[in-house]
Amino acid sequence: MLARALANQYAIEIRERDPERLKREAPFSEASLRDRFRELMIRFALDGKLTLTDYLDLFSLVQTDTGIEVCPDGWNILRYYLHHADDCGPLQDQATLPRPMVSEPAAVRYYAARIMQGYVKQSGKKRLLIRITRSKASLRWLKSQFACLAESDSGFTYEGWKRLVVDEAGRSCTDEVVFQMRLLWSEWMRAGIIPQIQRPELPNGTGLPNEIEQMLRVLYFRYTRQRGRAQFQQDVLIRLREMDIGLEWFHHRLIDLGKVLTESDFAVKNQWESFLTDGEGRLLSGERLFQMHLMVANLYRESGELGKAIA
Repeated sequence: MLARALANQYAIEIRERDPERLKREAPFSEASLRDRFRELMIRFALDGKLTLTDYLDLFSLVQTDTGIEVCPDGWNILRYYLHHADDCGPLQDQATLPRPMVSEPAAVRYYAARIMQGYVKQSGKKRLLIRITRSKASLRWLKSQFACLAESDSGFTYEGWKRLVVDEAGRSCTDEVVFQMRLLWSEWMRAGIIPQIQRPELPNGTGLPNEIEQMLRVLYFRYTRQRGRAQFQQDVLIRLREMDIGLEWFHHRLIDLGKVLTESDFAVKNQWESFLTDGEGRLLSGERLFQMHLMVANLYRESGELGKAIA
C-alpha cells in the first residue's frame, strides 16, 4: 500500500538521522511535515513507485467547478502509518474513511504536458529535472510558462488559468496544482515520453473590464498593421517575458488610445489606480499585468491562425 510504503520510508530516514525525532514529529496540520512527504512522493515518482493516479487514490479530488482541490483524509492515513511504522496489521478505521471518487483532472494533464514540451524544447530535460526535484516550479515560473504558451496554444487564457488554480471560494490552490504537475513530469521523465493530450473544454475570457479589453485589441491591431506580427512579438511579447516592460508600458499606451478612441482618460491617476485595485482596495498590479500579457499573447496567436486560414 502506498501510504504504508511512504510512511515506512520516511520513518527509516528519520531514524537514521535522529532516532528520537519520530516521537516528536508535528501533526500534519503543519506545512513542514506535509512538504517533506510531498518531496518523498516526488522521489517515489521518479523511481517509478508512484503516479498521479496513485496519489489521487490517496488524496481524491473534490468535485468543484473550479480549481484543483483534494480531500485531506489522505493525511490521516499517512499519520496512522507514520506513528505505527512497525505495524504490519490492517489499517483499522482509517481504511474506511470516505473519499469521493472523481476522475483525474484533464486540465492539469493538458497544461502539464504542454508546459513540459515547451520547457524541455527551450531549456532541456536536465533543467526541468532540477525544477521537479528542488521544487523550483513556483507560481511566478508557472505564470511565465503559461503566458509564453499562450502565443502558440489555445486554452492559455486568464479564465483558463482561474479554472485551474482558483477554487470556488476564490482561494489559490496553486501549490496543489504545481505538485500534481511535478508528479506527472516525474512520471513522463521516467517514461521518456511526453504524451499528446487532447485539449479539454476550457473557458475563454480575459478577466479584464470590457473597455480595457477593447483598447488592447485596438492597440494590438494598430501596432501590427504598422510594424507586423513578428515585430510585435519582438518588441512586446519577448520583452514582457523578460520583464523589460510591464504595467507602465501598457499604461502609457492606454493613455494615448484613451485620448483618441474613447472618452476615458487613463492619464487621470484615480482611474488607473481604480483599475489596479479590487472592490476592497487590495492591489491587483501583478494580476492585471498577467491578464494583459495573456490577452495580447492570445491576440498574437489568433491573428496568426487567421492568417494561415486565409492563406
